[in-house]
Amino acid sequence: MPVESTTDRTIFFNTNEFAVAATYTPVATGIPLAVTVIYNKPIGPVASDFDLGLSVQAHTALLRKDEVAAPKRGDSLDIGSDMLKVASFALDNTGEVWELDLD
Repeated sequence: MPVESTTDRTIFFNTNEFAVAATYTPVATGIPLAVTVIYNKPIGPVASDFDLGLSVQAHTALLRKDEVAAPKRGDSLDIGSDMLKVASFALDNTGEVWELDLD
């Protein structure tokens, strides 16, 4: 989900709207950073008419590039009581928002 403009990002990454406060800790430094993310926490496996046992990535988050310039696999993201690790990451097509897959 690309968030297209700076104005859009300001709205979406507002904790009074869609975002939540989190703590990002890079493995390289161990120094925690206060960040704001849009967090997608699964509510269970995906059901289908064909019962193929499909499921979605356990946890994902969107993170502004201006808060974390270069995430790394194994960095930590603490969101409320969820303590997660970065499994993979990619910039969205605007180049301004990281899409994180979390374990």
